[in-house]
Amino acid sequence: MYIHYVTGTSRVKISIRVDDPSVNYLLDYSSCQYINHDVNWKTKANQRINNIRKGSLTISLASSEPFSTSGITVQIKQTKSKFAFGTAIKAALITDTSSTYKAYQDFVYNNFEWAVTENALKWKLMEKTMGTANYAKGVDAVNVLKAHGMKVRGHNMFWGVDGHSPAWLDGLSSTEILQQMHMRVNGMIAHTYGLLEHWDVNNENLHGDYFEQTTGHSDITREMFNWMHSLEPNVKLFLNDFNVVNSHLYTTAYKIQGRKFKYGGVPIYGMGVQSHFKTSQIDMNVLKYRLDKISQSGLPIWITELSILESNDVDKASALDDVMTLYFSHPAVEGVLLWGFWDGAINKQLNALATGDNVTPNAAGIKWMELFHQRFRTNELYSFDGLTSIDTRVFLGEHELLVKHNGNVIHTETIYVDQGGKTATVHLQGSGSSFHVSHVDLE
Repeated sequence: MYIHYVTGTSRVKISIRVDDPSVNYLLDYSSCQYINHDVNWKTKANQRINNIRKGSLTISLASSEPFSTSGITVQIKQTKSKFAFGTAIKAALITDTSSTYKAYQDFVYNNFEWAVTENALKWKLMEKTMGTANYAKGVDAVNVLKAHGMKVRGHNMFWGVDGHSPAWLDGLSSTEILQQMHMRVNGMIAHTYGLLEHWDVNNENLHGDYFEQTTGHSDITREMFNWMHSLEPNVKLFLNDFNVVNSHLYTTAYKIQGRKFKYGGVPIYGMGVQSHFKTSQIDMNVLKYRLDKISQSGLPIWITELSILESNDVDKASALDDVMTLYFSHPAVEGVLLWGFWDGAINKQLNALATGDNVTPNAAGIKWMELFHQRFRTNELYSFDGLTSIDTRVFLGEHELLVKHNGNVIHTETIYVDQGGKTATVHLQGSGSSFHVSHVDLE
């Protein structure tokens, strides 16, 4: 639990209330952690960003003949980020070939590099009648997204919260349910093999045990991971749950579940953390504490469903700035996906970052665009005038180096910068106004 006390408090009494007094409850573990209110949290976060999200880049000029560096510049333009910036999308809107949703599609392709289908790959919505699964809707959307250079998460293979599995399962025996579960995995992976980067395996497992109850297998979620991994070893498999950072209710339980899976031989890659904030007033110190606790699972964290419920778009923009700065600065977090962005295709209108038929960004949408295109992305121009080498630090990911002479591009080179850094040696030929690049050595 999280207790916010006022200045001058000297004593706090904690009691535990149980649902059923006739049941003997055993308390395995408890602790008390004081969370400091750090007014400098954002300065420290930005320092971490510079340390962990950037790599060193050295660009040198070389020539077999004496040359002047006057007029030689290089533009470093990031084209892809190692950190994932993404959104949930509506499959039908992405695959629509009319002009009706072109503004929506353009916003997706221009402002995100990752996507997840919000509903189109969920079992209940795909297979409303036993034996008749609609693969086309979700898979077509995945193919369209990939054709536009996006990476895609699979959400979700199973969802064990009551009411989120096909209704027709309720009339089957445990053996028949297991058979149908295997058919679900086999059929789904047969249609998506090689297309998806991730799968959420059993969505919100801390909040629902439908498959544990109906199959009688207490470790059925672990079995799901094994089935999927055996069929597609290269896809990364995730737990995914809510009320783990925006609430105290499941933070510790989620950490424990992740550790048990990681050290219990389950082929799990990461922890999906839903982040549905119900207000823009977010305590960043508490949020970091909960992130730190989940990271103790030893698994990478992906923010899979970020939303901020706020009627004031300026306040929402400010909260988005804070939350994204903290997430981007946390060493365990590898990516953030919004849970939708447009008021024409989102469950809760107050979460929207863009509105109207033209998908016009509001203040929060403008903030996202600033973060994605400017603050967390490299686009810099350097002059070699009098120099033969330039040292800088750039955000991790793919970059284009545009070597220019007197403002004209004479060579373009694509490089990838990771934590280990990169050295690019540009070999020049010619002199005067007839410079050209013979080749670039990358180390």
